[in-house]
Amino acid sequence: MRISRQAARRAAVLLLAAFVTELIAALCGSAPLLRAEMLVLMAAAYGMNAVAAYWLKSWTALAASLAGCALAVLLPGGTNPAWIGNITVNLLYLAIYLPMQAALGRSLGEADVSRGTLTLGRRWAVTLLVGRFLSSAAYLLSELYGVQQGSRLFGLQLVLEIAALVAVFASYVYMVRYLWRARTLLAEQEGL
Repeated sequence: MRISRQAARRAAVLLLAAFVTELIAALCGSAPLLRAEMLVLMAAAYGMNAVAAYWLKSWTALAASLAGCALAVLLPGGTNPAWIGNITVNLLYLAIYLPMQAALGRSLGEADVSRGTLTLGRRWAVTLLVGRFLSSAAYLLSELYGVQQGSRLFGLQLVLEIAALVAVFASYVYMVRYLWRARTLLAEQEGL
């Protein structure tokens, strides 16, 4: 399916806005009094992802975004990894962002952008996949084996969590750089 450059550019801008909304929600989540605000902001971020997925004609991402929005709205604490399960949240993020990155990559490829831009998108996808896998592995290790502080498994879990944190942070850096570049390049292409 062909995606117009204008739709791809608008999706990139909306994904950046969703990311900022998600960051604000995370800050609200650290304050118990702002729990309702966090849930509303997370629902809004998922909703923005859903609109971006629609513009990119990425139906898997659209379905995952709507599922995330429903969890945030219908289930108390639905966006809290301790409540709904770390693995569900990680799978949602993979189902949302991997198809949208692929759709943007196709759109940028058609716009004949530099190889560096496309490589940046692939780095976003790979670091996202690695980070979410490591996060799920650390969570499973903790849940399945009831890891206690001081044990060997605790050391392994700690290494997995740190590696997951680094990979997820890197994926967000790549995501922001890629989306910003995509927005700029697609806007320039529209002006031609």
